[in-house]
Amino acid sequence: PAAADLDLPARWIASRLNACADAATRNFDLHRSDQTADELYNFWWDDFCDWYLELKKLDEDWSFAYTVYEKALRLLHPLMPFITEELWQRLGVEGRSIAVARYPVYDAAEEDREAEAEMATLKEIVTSARATRADNNVDQKQVVEGILYARNRAFHVAQANETAISRLARVKLDLRSEAPPGVDAEFV
Repeated sequence: PAAADLDLPARWIASRLNACADAATRNFDLHRSDQTADELYNFWWDDFCDWYLELKKLDEDWSFAYTVYEKALRLLHPLMPFITEELWQRLGVEGRSIAVARYPVYDAAEEDREAEAEMATLKEIVTSARATRADNNVDQKQVVEGILYARNRAFHVAQANETAISRLARVKLDLRSEAPPGVDAEFV
């Protein structure tokens, strides 16, 4: 699908996967398999599993997630050939083996700095809400009410992703685009 047809999480994960492919290729060229492994680990755990799949649970169409998973397996193959081959065979992907599949390479068209910036804002909102809950010993299962004062990009990101924020942070948000009480609007 074209980038314009994708939602924020899909645009973001495509950009992160593209950056990971770039880093993996550069590190392999420098014979730095350890750095490639670090990049892939961070992509799989931090980006794909921790954020993308959690956001994806809100959606019914998993076709793009499947595409990302398949491409990420190909990136991982040189470091974990037996595991990735087994997973590849279970996917039923065309082609006899992942070993002969095309290795993903960086594509400037897939770089999406706007999606990365918006996703960073979304992650910061959710992380802050979770930290506030933890600091106040609020049960993680309890849905709490909260007010989010945000302006400009942060307000628009929160507004467009209110459902995701509510679900991930277990909070019912009241979004406000003005400065919080007692704070000069000039400094916000």
